[in-house]
Amino acid sequence: MGYSSTFAVMLGTVLAGIALGGLAGGALLRRWPNAHLYTGPAAWLAGALTVGSYAVFLLRMTALADHLVTAVPEILGLGALLMLPVALVSGALFTLAGAGLRASTASDTGAAGTLTFTNTLGSALGSLIGGFLLLPFLGMERAVFAVAAIYAATGAVLWARTAPKRPHAIGALVVIAAALAAFPFGSLAT
Repeated sequence: MGYSSTFAVMLGTVLAGIALGGLAGGALLRRWPNAHLYTGPAAWLAGALTVGSYAVFLLRMTALADHLVTAVPEILGLGALLMLPVALVSGALFTLAGAGLRASTASDTGAAGTLTFTNTLGSALGSLIGGFLLLPFLGMERAVFAVAAIYAATGAVLWARTAPKRPHAIGALVVIAAALAAFPFGSLAT
């Protein structure tokens, strides 16, 4: 399988995860209209899943040893293992953030515009920062850690602004702190 096909399978996995996560976020908001107050802990969950997915991916790659992964089902399976959990939570996070903006903005149009602008800007800058700064200067492993840390910082900002200070929200903080502390540094040559 060529690199372009591999990229297409991985991109499809991420996009499907984001879409399904967005649907799940919408369902969550229908059931609990104030779920947007937990956008910060949702970001912490995404950060913890970044670390957890990476750790599980490393275990799977170690089990494969010298096996060259080339078949679509194998690529899809490994890609889903690494990217799908975070993509699902990121999709829900987008939906929750939109609901939070809508709750604090005078108009639907203003909330949609702000969300669309920040999402587009973040996507563009994220690609540039990831490809031209994080990977070249930090390497793969530390770049994954940096992404998890960015989710943690984002969650802290959102939580300070919106989330009720309840035990389960504080539990999410403990989970992200433990995940960052347990990051499997040294498992991948960078």
